[in-house]
Amino acid sequence: MFRTRTSNRAIREVLGDRAGAGIAEGIAGVALVLIIAATVGVSLTTDMGAVSTIATKAERQKLVTSLVGNTHEGATWGSVDAPTTEEVTLANGHKITVTAWREVTPTSVRLTATAPISADTDAADCSGPSAEAKRGCIYASRLHADDLDSIEPHAIIRKDASMGTAAPIGTFVDARVSTTDSIPQGAPIATGQDDTATVWRYLVNARSLDAGGEIRITQSGKVLALFPVDATDNNYFGTFTAALNVPVTATVTSGNVVVNTVFIYRAGSTS
Repeated sequence: MFRTRTSNRAIREVLGDRAGAGIAEGIAGVALVLIIAATVGVSLTTDMGAVSTIATKAERQKLVTSLVGNTHEGATWGSVDAPTTEEVTLANGHKITVTAWREVTPTSVRLTATAPISADTDAADCSGPSAEAKRGCIYASRLHADDLDSIEPHAIIRKDASMGTAAPIGTFVDARVSTTDSIPQGAPIATGQDDTATVWRYLVNARSLDAGGEIRITQSGKVLALFPVDATDNNYFGTFTAALNVPVTATVTSGNVVVNTVFIYRAGSTS
């Protein structure tokens, strides 16, 4: 008569495998795997949220930096006291609220723009200069120095073709300046004086129709500057000091000279 061996085995043997590992241990292992998987899933979700936040901030920082980097960029610039707030479209099509203002000085302009970091409804209010140091806001600021075309020195004597029909500057300027007519030896080109600066600069564009052309700049008989003029149009420039409120005169002292430009101006110092 056969007897089923399994029926005589202890419950412990039934639940155990030959290596001694039980079903309970297997269940515990499965549970552990599930816990690890859930933890990894939460971690990945958190990390993706962090990546998304960083990407949003970088995108917005790039925008405000681009705006202040170009004075011709598409933004409406208000003032410090009355900044302008408007919606700007990002490259991905999303809209961002940007506040922008400019600060103007005689030789430069500073552009500043701010925006909230968050794109959610609880985004910070970044609509003014105080937002530069405000939590939840990003900002960019850049100083743009004026170029030479937009910085105009104070002219004491000036006449050139770019002035068009505007009156020349100075006590006297010969009508032949900026024409094809030559000014003869011994004739004054222009005269002027200043009550502020003692350091002056000059720029003269001229050519001589004769060999050995020459121009002198004098004050009360004292030679302040002297330069030869050759047969081709050239720029002649330099610096000299002059007394206040005393006329300074540029004169053709040799040859017949065609003067295209005469520009004498303050050298940027008032002492």
